[in-house]
Amino acid sequence: MIAPWRRPGEGRRPARLRARLWPVIAVVALAALGGCGGGGDSPGGGTANSDTALLQQLATRYNTGVDGKFVYRYTSANFGEHPNGQWTVYRLAGQVREDWQTNIFGFDQSTIAIKSTAASYVCTRAPSLSSCKVVPESDLRVVFVLFTPVREVPQAIVDGTTAYEATRLPDETIAGVTGRCFEVKVPGRIGVGQPGSEEAKICFSDSGALLSFDRKVIFSNTVLPTAELHVKAEEAGVAAVTDFQPISPPQQ
Repeated sequence: MIAPWRRPGEGRRPARLRARLWPVIAVVALAALGGCGGGGDSPGGGTANSDTALLQQLATRYNTGVDGKFVYRYTSANFGEHPNGQWTVYRLAGQVREDWQTNIFGFDQSTIAIKSTAASYVCTRAPSLSSCKVVPESDLRVVFVLFTPVREVPQAIVDGTTAYEATRLPDETIAGVTGRCFEVKVPGRIGVGQPGSEEAKICFSDSGALLSFDRKVIFSNTVLPTAELHVKAEEAGVAAVTDFQPISPPQQ
C-alpha cells in the first residue's frame, strides 16, 4: 500500500492524513523531488533556440495528455523513500487510469486510480485481494500525486517561470517507438526542496508520449548523496475502453 509521498530531507505528512489513506493504499512511501532553474535559451531565459522550441512543443503535448497505454519501469536512489516499481498509464478520450505496482515480500501489490466517464475509483490488487471504491475525483490525487517528480519537469519546461538549458541528443528507439531526446541542465530547483542543481535526460515520442526520463539532483549540501530517478517505457500501446472499468465490483 502507498503512504503519502515526501521530499528528501523533509518531514512526513500529518498523521491524520496518513491514517485516512492507510486503508486504501499499499505501504510504499513515495517521493516528490522538485527541480528546475537554469540559463540559456529558454522560458525566462531569452529567445528559445530550435532545440528548446522542439522540447517545449513535445512537453506541451505531454502535459495535454497522450492517448495510449504506457508501462514504465520506475527506479530511484536517494529520491525520498520511493521504491522500485512499475507505473502504468492509460489515457483515452479524456479518461485516465494510473497503476502503481510494487513487489513486497515476493508478492505483487497494486494501487489503481481510474477516472472514467462513469465515475472515479481507487482500487487495490494483491494475491488475496481485489477491491474498488467509488471516490470523488479529487481523491484520485492520492495516487496521481505520487508521480509529481516526473510531471513537474515537463510542466516547468512550458510554464514560463523557470529558466533552463536544453540540448538535443540523438534519437533513441524505446519500447519500439522513436524518441526525441534532450539533455536539460538546471542550476536551481523546481518547487520546494533542498537547495541544489539538477540535470535531466528526457525522451518524448513525436506525439508527446513520455518514453524515457532520468532526473538527477545534486544537493548544495555535499553531505547529502546525489538523488536519481529513472523512468523508462517497457511497453507502448493502445488503451481500450475496458481499461477504465473497475477491476472488481465497486463499493460506494
